[in-house]
Amino acid sequence: MTNTTSAFSVDEVLKASWASVKKDWTKYLTLYAAVFLIYIVYFVVIGVLFRVLHIPQALDSIFSLLLGVYVTMVMTRGALMIVRAKKFDMGEIMKFESKMYLSTLLAMVLYYIACLVGFVLFIVPGIIAAIMFGFAFYSIVDKGAEGIQALEDSMRMTKGNKLNVFFFQFLLGLVTLAAIALPGVVILMGTLAISGGDFRNTQLGIGIVAGVLWGVILLGVSVVSGMVSTAAHAYMYNKMRAKTPLTIAK
Repeated sequence: MTNTTSAFSVDEVLKASWASVKKDWTKYLTLYAAVFLIYIVYFVVIGVLFRVLHIPQALDSIFSLLLGVYVTMVMTRGALMIVRAKKFDMGEIMKFESKMYLSTLLAMVLYYIACLVGFVLFIVPGIIAAIMFGFAFYSIVDKGAEGIQALEDSMRMTKGNKLNVFFFQFLLGLVTLAAIALPGVVILMGTLAISGGDFRNTQLGIGIVAGVLWGVILLGVSVVSGMVSTAAHAYMYNKMRAKTPLTIAK
């Protein structure tokens, strides 16, 4: 699963991202917690606006996109800071920059359009587009690139790297699925055994315990998988950036 023209190998990314998560898991959790709180505040505020001001529900998707742009900036900035072993400064991570925001917004809209068109054209072009333009947000946050310029930069960076990016994401997806499915099967079989082979005989307490255990496993695997993915994409960007310099004055 190694492309000789790629800036990295799949094994390399897996090892590096896992090492980063093990070393700095508290920083990743802090970053995720900050994003979680942002969305909590958003849902509270948007709920009040819809209920009190009777704002059309159709605007929710627009507001979500606008918030997603800021969250993308936060996650990208935080991931680069952790992977590069820089001082973990939440004030800097959460900082809002209007020029960066507008560039990210433009890049995100164009990215979604490209992916949508690609998926309409028999899925595979959509996957290629997602990988090809997926690192544009790093160029914006890291180098101050503008929207279209960042998309072009991402296209240059991923040249020769697309297969390894795809293989990494595919492998991580398989590992995540296995980490969720295997414990689920064990819990299911255990519950079935306790119930005498008939779920209708399952006691309420046992069902609740099984459900809670399954939920904890699902949450834990999702968080760990998300942290590995976050670390991996920042690492891949660093490796591609080293081979494809882009100097832009911020």
